[in-house]
Amino acid sequence: MKTRVLLSLQVWKIDEILASIQNEPDAAQRVVLIVQLVEELTAHLAVKKNVVYPKVCDAQASALVGSWLGNAAVRRDLVLLVRASYHDEACAHRTRELRVRLAAHARHDEELLESLEQTLTPPASQLLVEEAERFHTACMRARRDSTIPRAAAS
Repeated sequence: MKTRVLLSLQVWKIDEILASIQNEPDAAQRVVLIVQLVEELTAHLAVKKNVVYPKVCDAQASALVGSWLGNAAVRRDLVLLVRASYHDEACAHRTRELRVRLAAHARHDEELLESLEQTLTPPASQLLVEEAERFHTACMRARRDSTIPRAAAS
């Protein structure tokens, strides 16, 4: 598996949660889904920030600016969605905005990772995927904790 496929699968899962939030009429159940969204999206963004982007930075630092800005915009939209969770119309609006932002950000990162994967040897590419998977798993295990695990030293 390639890193961009792994990250695409994470985004697909996040988008499914967003779709569930959009379709959920009960505000209390929406909050449950939003908590799940926060956990998944936070882990996904942490993987990119701590594992993937440092590798990209080594290879092509200038291309990374858009990804950092995209991460910040996704986090901002997530906060706005959490704040709107009990208000039907506002929640629907914020969910739509986050889905659009996440899709655009994922497309940008996919192009960036495709370019990175062309510069990596197959063993290095596989190591990146494995490190990203381990980091995501650690983030999900630590989701109830207030700390995000550190990436392995390269």
